[in-house]
Amino acid sequence: MRAVSGQAGTARVAVRSGTYRVADSPGPVPTLTDQLAGPFLEMSAWPGAVPCARHHARQMLWDASLKELIEPVELVVSEMVTNSIHACGALDRDAKAAVRLWLVAMDDGVLVMVWDASPSRPQRQSPEPEAEGGRGLLLVDALSASWGSFELADEPGKVVWALCAS
Repeated sequence: MRAVSGQAGTARVAVRSGTYRVADSPGPVPTLTDQLAGPFLEMSAWPGAVPCARHHARQMLWDASLKELIEPVELVVSEMVTNSIHACGALDRDAKAAVRLWLVAMDDGVLVMVWDASPSRPQRQSPEPEAEGGRGLLLVDALSASWGSFELADEPGKVVWALCAS
């Protein structure tokens, strides 16, 4: 694990792999959980993790020659990691809260998955026009072909995913 420092704080970065078992969930979850065995970026749940995650997404897509998806995937990653950091804010601050980011290039686009330890599921909001927040999932919905969330059987929290189609 190495520390990545920036103006907004420090994010701990680790690339690990492992296997996860999904809790009883309907829909396409079993095929998504196969992707959790791949490498991921783990970051401290600090606001400084968001630019780190965006940079990681940009670099991964550039290296994969998926330049046309850089902007929409960066926005989706930003919103999903930000939401996970906010969700972790409800957790005990004595615990070292973390978020994990998976980016998987697929035939039909890029799968973005973000894990955090909070059990609360994401819900789209209908913010007032003058509200400063509450539009993140609306943006994820607009920029992705589909999105959702699921719980893991052997670990607390949830995984939120979005497929950004090419």
